[in-house]
Amino acid sequence: MAGRAVQPQAHAQQQRRAPVSRKRSYEIRTGKDGKKCKVRPSVTPSASASPSASASSTPSQSPAPSASASASASVSPTPGTTAAPSESASGTTSSTASPGTTASNSATESASTTGPAPTTEAPSTTGETSPTVAPTSSTTTTTEAPASTTPPVTPQAGNTPNGIKAGISSGEGYDQFAPHIGWWYDWTPNPSGHSGAPVAVPMLWGDGHLGGDQDDAARYAEFQKLSRNPPPPYIIGFEEPDCNTPGSADFSPARGAQVWKELVAPFGAAGSKLVGPSMCKQIAEEWLTPFQQAGGNWDITNVHVNKNSLEGAKASIDYYYNKYGKPIWVTEFACVNDVNGFVPCSDAGEQTKFINDVVDFFEKDPRVAAYAISNGLGLGNWQLTDSSGALTPVGNAYLNAIKKYH
Repeated sequence: MAGRAVQPQAHAQQQRRAPVSRKRSYEIRTGKDGKKCKVRPSVTPSASASPSASASSTPSQSPAPSASASASASVSPTPGTTAAPSESASGTTSSTASPGTTASNSATESASTTGPAPTTEAPSTTGETSPTVAPTSSTTTTTEAPASTTPPVTPQAGNTPNGIKAGISSGEGYDQFAPHIGWWYDWTPNPSGHSGAPVAVPMLWGDGHLGGDQDDAARYAEFQKLSRNPPPPYIIGFEEPDCNTPGSADFSPARGAQVWKELVAPFGAAGSKLVGPSMCKQIAEEWLTPFQQAGGNWDITNVHVNKNSLEGAKASIDYYYNKYGKPIWVTEFACVNDVNGFVPCSDAGEQTKFINDVVDFFEKDPRVAAYAISNGLGLGNWQLTDSSGALTPVGNAYLNAIKKYH
C-alpha cells in the first residue's frame, strides 16, 4: 500500500507565506485618480514551497503535528511507556512519545499551532485511494507484570538442613567438619556435646526391646520425652530394624508401624520432616513395603550405602528412589565389598577414591537431599578420628571432598 502524507492547514499557511524569489522589486502603475504608486509584481512561488510537493513520487517526510506538538525535535519516550507509532509517507514509523503527547517526526518544524489541525490526504502516486489518517492523540502504555519475589527452589528444597547436604554420623571430628556440614546426628533423641550452625537431628533408634544393647531401652524412654513445641525440623527412625546383627534394631514391620504411629508420626503432624527407617540389607530389603502398608509413612527415605564402587552407590539410590519416589538421605556410607560377605576396604587409595566419587555423585544428584559418612564402627580402619581426636586419612579425605562444595 502506498505511503501517506498528511498536510495540515497550519503547515499549508506556512508554505504560502514562505519567501519567494523575485526578479524585480516593484512596478510603477498609474491609478484611476492619476496618481502613481508602487505595486508588487505577480510572481510564481518556488517549487520548495508548493503545497503539492507531497504528491510527488517521493512523499513528504513531515507528518502532521498534533495541536499540542512542540516546534522542537521528536519527543523521547517516558520510561515504561510506548507511544503508538505514527506512520509516515515513507512507510516507516515515527519516534515514540511520552503519555499524552503526540510526537512530531519533523525536526525542522519552526512554529507551534493552535486549535485542531484538520487532516488533508495527499494524493497517492499509485492511483490508489489512501484512507485519512488522524493524528495520534494518545499513547499505548505497556504494563509489565511485577517481578516475582519468590526465590528459586531446588527439587529438594526444605529437605536439606541449612541448604548443605554434607553431614556426619556421630560427633567425631565435629570441630573440623562443622564449617562444612549442614547437619549431624549420633543415634540418640538428643544429640549432645557440640553446638553451632549444623542441625542436630534427633533419632528414635529402636523400639526399646533390646534393653541395654545399643542403649535401646534408654533411648526409647528418652525419645518419649522429646518436645514437639516447637518440633525439631527433622526426626530419624529406626536403625536397621530388618536385621538381628549387632548394631541393628531388629523388629518386625508391624511392630515398627505401631511404634511409628505412636511416637514418630505426631512429630510429622507438628511440622517435622520424618526420615524413614534405614535398611541393613540395602537393595535386598523386604521390610519397608509392609511397614508402609501397615501405616508407617515417612517424608524422606533413609538409605545406608555400603559399597566399594560408584556404580554400587548409584544402584542403591536408583532402587530406593524408583521404588518409593521420595527424596533421600544417605545417613551412612562406607567403602565395603559386600559381594562376597561384608569386607571393609582397607587400602587408603581405594578409600579416598570411593569418598571422592560418591560425594561428587551425592552433591550433583537432586534425588539426594543429604548424606553423612559412617564413623566406621566395626569397619576396620575406616575411622574418622584417631584416639587423640585428630582426623585420620579417611577423615581428611571426607573433609577435602566436601570442602569443594561447602
